[in-house]
Amino acid sequence: MEYTASSGDKELDKAEFLTALDAGIRRHGLESFFYALHSSGKMIYIAKNPHMFTLDEIITKHEARLKATHIGHYDMYKLGDFALCRLLVDSFLTLALRKNYQTHYAHLPNLAYLPGQIIFMMVLDVSNSSIEAHIINATKAFDNLKLIDFPGENVGALIEEAVRLLHIMEGAYSLPFDASSKLLSKTIPTTSPNYNYSAGEWNLRICEMEDSVGVSCDPRAIQSHSHYAKFNAVTLAGKLLELYKKECNAGRWIAQAPTLPKANLGESVNEKKEDTPDGKRDRARKPRPDIFYVAPVDHSKPLSKDGKTY
Repeated sequence: MEYTASSGDKELDKAEFLTALDAGIRRHGLESFFYALHSSGKMIYIAKNPHMFTLDEIITKHEARLKATHIGHYDMYKLGDFALCRLLVDSFLTLALRKNYQTHYAHLPNLAYLPGQIIFMMVLDVSNSSIEAHIINATKAFDNLKLIDFPGENVGALIEEAVRLLHIMEGAYSLPFDASSKLLSKTIPTTSPNYNYSAGEWNLRICEMEDSVGVSCDPRAIQSHSHYAKFNAVTLAGKLLELYKKECNAGRWIAQAPTLPKANLGESVNEKKEDTPDGKRDRARKPRPDIFYVAPVDHSKPLSKDGKTY
């Protein structure tokens, strides 16, 4: 959704879209298009209460108003405002969203001539379906996050991707009640003992918080727990990211160390080798004292039948 203002184009979320559209309707005096008779017998303003109607209901009411015998029918002036009303709604949409609703409802023969209130309901239907698909895909992607997929145990990159997905998932009724423990489990174990220890301490409090809700309860009930403010999924992501950066800055993140630790056996890659006087490194292999060593045989001397040399 898009609001074309003098300050430039701005993409809006659903709440901002409804607010901006309401202001545009009142500015152009198009309120009569966005009022409809509800089953309760009251006239309801669609732009503020779109959830009280379906698209089919709005189309039916529109077709009824086209008949001159219907109470509240369109007069000649309102018929002339169809294009203005439609243009007003379209002006708040991105090109992608406009294309989506036009493609979705292309089977309607008079799509290009429908008034704004019907276009408005079409946009909400397409937008809600798209948001639902995004939430489902984000939830699957969040569940599939694994630390092994981030080279060098890059917890920072994992956290950034997790937070992006969590913000999309927040568009649903609620985040999963166990979102915090899932997030934490994706970042451990690591090669940093300090990180593992701190994360383990936090995990105890998170499990206590999540166990108070469980699978069968309303997932929003977890928001009333005393630990929720400090250990909800988004706040926890910030704490884990801060801990990760602290360990990296202190040089304790072994997976991202510039060189591997020197082993007890073997030669360090940085150890300087001494050259022999002739400029070449002495690579002669010396016999080990703990194994049987056979001296080389001088083949220039003939051997006797019993194997002894003369």
